[in-house]
Amino acid sequence: MCEEDHLTSAYAWFGGTARVPALWLYSASDRYFWPGLVWRMFSAYGDEGAPVRLEMVGALWFYGGWSRTRQPRWSRVVASTY
Repeated sequence: MCEEDHLTSAYAWFGGTARVPALWLYSASDRYFWPGLVWRMFSAYGDEGAPVRLEMVGALWFYGGWSRTRQPRWSRVVASTY
């Protein structure tokens, strides 16, 4: 994975160019991005003007990836956003 500061800077740059609303779903079982880093990336992205919402959806499956069997946990969040 990228160094944290570089990754956060990249998200800030992307946030400065984003105009379409984004919904970020974060799973507590994610093995690549820990909660503190996710908050840093989210803040960097949103602070540059990107319309974004972050939802912590708890543990999904065994590594934090999408799982259709766990869909009710995150589908309510998506439905309430769009």
